[in-house]
Amino acid sequence: MGSMHYRSDIDGLRAIAIIPVVLFHLGASAFSGGFVGVDIFFVISGFLITSIIFQEMEQGHFSFAQFYERRIRRLFPALFFVVIVVVIAGAFLFVPGDFRSLSQSIVAATAFSANLLFWDQSGYFDASAAMKPLLHTWSLSVEEQFYIGYPVILLLLIRFLPKHLSAVLILIMLVSFVSSITIVYYSQDSAFYLPIFRAWELLLGALIALNFIPSPQTNYQRHLLSLLGFSLILYAVFVLSEESLFPGVNAVYPCLGAALIIYAGNGGHPSIVGKLLGWRPFVMTGLISYSLYLWHWPLIVFTKYYLMRELIPVEQLTVLIISILLALFSWRYIERPFRGKSGLLTTPRLFKVSAALMVVFIAAGLAGHFTYGFSQRMPEEVEKLAETVHKPYPLRSLEDKKIQANGGKIFALGDFDHISPSYLVWGDSHAWALGPALDEVGKKEKKAGWLISHNGCPSLLGVNLFESGAIKNACADSNVAVVNFIENNPEIRTVFLVARWGVYANGTRLSGEKKPPVVLTADGVKYNEKIFQKGLEDTLSFLESRNIKTYFVSDVPAIGWDVPSILLRSKLFERNPPYTPPLLEEYQARQSPVNDALGMYRNMQFQTIDVSPLFCPTGQCLVESEGGLLYRDDNHLSIFGAHFASRLFEGLM
Repeated sequence: MGSMHYRSDIDGLRAIAIIPVVLFHLGASAFSGGFVGVDIFFVISGFLITSIIFQEMEQGHFSFAQFYERRIRRLFPALFFVVIVVVIAGAFLFVPGDFRSLSQSIVAATAFSANLLFWDQSGYFDASAAMKPLLHTWSLSVEEQFYIGYPVILLLLIRFLPKHLSAVLILIMLVSFVSSITIVYYSQDSAFYLPIFRAWELLLGALIALNFIPSPQTNYQRHLLSLLGFSLILYAVFVLSEESLFPGVNAVYPCLGAALIIYAGNGGHPSIVGKLLGWRPFVMTGLISYSLYLWHWPLIVFTKYYLMRELIPVEQLTVLIISILLALFSWRYIERPFRGKSGLLTTPRLFKVSAALMVVFIAAGLAGHFTYGFSQRMPEEVEKLAETVHKPYPLRSLEDKKIQANGGKIFALGDFDHISPSYLVWGDSHAWALGPALDEVGKKEKKAGWLISHNGCPSLLGVNLFESGAIKNACADSNVAVVNFIENNPEIRTVFLVARWGVYANGTRLSGEKKPPVVLTADGVKYNEKIFQKGLEDTLSFLESRNIKTYFVSDVPAIGWDVPSILLRSKLFERNPPYTPPLLEEYQARQSPVNDALGMYRNMQFQTIDVSPLFCPTGQCLVESEGGLLYRDDNHLSIFGAHFASRLFEGLM
């Protein structure tokens, strides 16, 4: 491999990556697949870094210390500056729960593990994710995790398997790619966030840097390959959308497109697309692309957060202009001064200052987490209302390997340490959220029981969830474990079935929820109601066969917007909430297929606990009552909401 020469077309390709990302995040509908710009960055990164370190390894002067110094000089100054600004802005604008979430993000972004945090919390396209100012740092974390092990692997291959270097990297790339296109059907979030499923994108760029395929020999080949690559990127940007299964196979379009453009420019001869990308405006946009990537997303989040709505065109344009200006400033006065061996700070001092700042950021983030977002900084009214939401749930977890093997969780309820358990709460995350109500009543009435919950799984026997035609999680197996638990604990005489029934029976969600439909068959939501009915029949029949008193607890109303965040912001900013709670008739319409199914089995021995008279007493459902907020998000009860609902269960155990 020859020396690495500057290629203006690659800076131009960075522009092609960042422009769709920014416009997609701003809400430009034409750029529905703009998120693929991150994949283009991965390919570029793999190419450039491999070009540099492979040459150093071949020449025998590669240094891990120098490699990570370059990464620190490239990434840390602008990132740390943005983090400081985000913390300051968040301290003024964010209500306690949101600032606590931001504090967690600060820890994760500083430790380059943001992808792991957001993978654990939610999906990239979820509404809650749209209010996280450091969400975009997930891609930096993926890259840095990749570069922890990649130089070691490359060095070992050069030393021990030099003739098979490309073959081994191709094998690793194929394993990562096949894993990605497989796992995306079962866990799209895992495929999106975890480095093992993204490694193939960086390795695709790396293989081009290693010249495992000779450079194009004719202008015709270069032009044709570059045009094909550009077309693939355009297809991904303008045709893919949030509804597309991504990454998986759909990530091939932007990645292969970027790879073909880079490959077409190998050998020192520009392609037709390379000449276009070498145009000065494209190159300049590429030069500021890292700073623009860092700045645009927090600006969008904070603007939306303050306005409590989506941006209108003039606001989108304003945010775009400010993002570009900040990126130019950041590139010129923060990024560039630290670049190269002669950059600001000597090598020892660079490592020391970086380590010290990381410690400070992580300590500040942990403090924000454990103090529930420094709630004392809020006005008294906001602080007191926030306290009704952010108290920890008082449920004690238990160990049961059979329940936990399938993703379930088990908790102790009531006077568990002194009374033999006699009741069971069985359901999904709504059962967990309602658990404190059954715990409170159990303690009051000197009864004890268990709570078994599995997020996203209804307590319906034989029912699984599907995504893109494939089983997403083992709901049926989890419920079989609950059946075995009931059979092994004959002292259980009462069971409360709790779940978000409406979303399982309908399949669809409320318009404000940016999450995929809930599908109970491989054929789509059109058969949800039928599967729901069969699962309900089997569940009720099983419980009846054991002569267990069964209570079917109806849904709490789903609100469709984040209750604590919106209401606390309204009080903090002294404005009326932009949304209203659902009407009783809207709630009843959502529950219609559930009630139809219950009516089919009215001859069975069970009772329904209807929550609507309590939660929707005047024709409009409640989101706050008696001085507290009833929800912790848009559909789960808060600890205060569970206390509010506890009166429904008095005398039923």
